[in-house]
Amino acid sequence: MADVTNRLLAAAVRSVGRSWKDLASLFVERLQISVGLRPDPATGLAIPTLDATLRGRDPDTQREILGSALDLLDALAAERKVRLGIILDEFQEIHRLDGENAEWHLRGVIERHAHVTYLLAGSRTALIHRMVSDPGSAFFKLMDVLHLGPMEDDHFARWIEERMADSGKPAPGIGARCLEVAGPRTRDVVQLLIPA
Repeated sequence: MADVTNRLLAAAVRSVGRSWKDLASLFVERLQISVGLRPDPATGLAIPTLDATLRGRDPDTQREILGSALDLLDALAAERKVRLGIILDEFQEIHRLDGENAEWHLRGVIERHAHVTYLLAGSRTALIHRMVSDPGSAFFKLMDVLHLGPMEDDHFARWIEERMADSGKPAPGIGARCLEVAGPRTRDVVQLLIPA
C-alpha cells in the first residue's frame, strides 16, 4: 500500500504540479507523515516520497495513508473547483495486498469523493468479475464494466509513430517494429518507448 501511495503522489505532482505549484508541500503538510521531497529529473518538480519504513507498517496504517492521500487530492480539487481523474491500473491487485479489507477500504474512499473520478483498469478478468458481480463483494454495483479487446496493430503502430514525431522524425515502420519486439502486451510496448 505504501508503494501504491508513493506512485499516486508522484503521478499527481507530475500531472498537476505545474499548475498547482504548492502540491508537494501540501502533501507534506496535510498528510502529517514523514514525507521526503526528491527532484523529478523529467520535470524538475519536487516529488513527495513516503518514508521507506512505512512499507513495514501494518496493513491498516498503510491503507489509512493511501486513503488520506486520495482524500487530499479530492479536497484540493474541491478547493480549486476542478475534477481530477485517477486511473488505477491492475486495481484487482489490491486484493493481494490485504484481501477484502483493502477492497472495502478503497470502495469507501471512492464513494466519499465528489471531485475525483476513478477509472479502475485490470487484466485478470475472472478476478475482476468476482469483485464486481458477487453481491457480497466490495465493488458490487459500484461501477460499470467495459471490456476492451486488444488494440489493432496498425492503429497502435500509427499512434507510436505520432508520439515519436513530437521528438523528431521517426524511422519508417518504427511503430510496427516496436510492436514486433515488445510482443502482444500493450504495457510492454509502452515501456519499450519510455527512455530509461
